[in-house]
Amino acid sequence: DAVLLVYGEGLSHAVAAEAMGISETTVSWHIHEAKKRLKTLLLSAGEV
Repeated sequence: DAVLLVYGEGLSHAVAAEAMGISETTVSWHIHEAKKRLKTLLLSAGEV
């Protein structure tokens, strides 16, 4: 959800946090974790 709001909808971390009812720090954490998972998937597929 955080990734979709920030990158898909163009919301700031602060606005996304408010929309989700969580802290801005938690939004940043969700995005960081999603990027780590994406990197792992791309590396395993030989895309990076």
